[in-house]
Amino acid sequence: MDTSMPLQKPSPTLLQYFKDLVAQVDHLKGVVLTDADGVPMLSESEPQLEPILHEPALSASFVQAVDKVTRLGLGDCQTSVCICSRHQFIHFNFNPVYCVLVADENAHTGQLLALRLEIGQRLQRLQKKVSRLTIDSTFSAPGATLPAQLDI
Repeated sequence: MDTSMPLQKPSPTLLQYFKDLVAQVDHLKGVVLTDADGVPMLSESEPQLEPILHEPALSASFVQAVDKVTRLGLGDCQTSVCICSRHQFIHFNFNPVYCVLVADENAHTGQLLALRLEIGQRLQRLQKKVSRLTIDSTFSAPGATLPAQLDI
């Protein structure tokens, strides 16, 4: 079942929080929030961020990787770190909401990891809304999508 939910109006408070985060954290280039399918719900980044880093396939890949790690029987994968030649990706699992921090290779990984608690607190309201919508969609007709008017 497709549970994608394109969002039209992010909460000004949440959007501003992520704008400030990108502006204030050294070497942080962007933040992407997705649903459990990797569909972007909110994206904030520096204007010069490479377009490929905005691709839904990238965020969906992180969600799938976390799902596969969880299936190994080691417990829920809460955080994953991927360091590439030019970028770092810090993935936080706040099921059913996922957060990917995109930073350059010079970012302080420990500083980015330390943001987990703060970001998690900011996302509690969104987590509840997405959970309710996901549960509601379970009882919908096959192929139905979640409402586009989710105000995060």
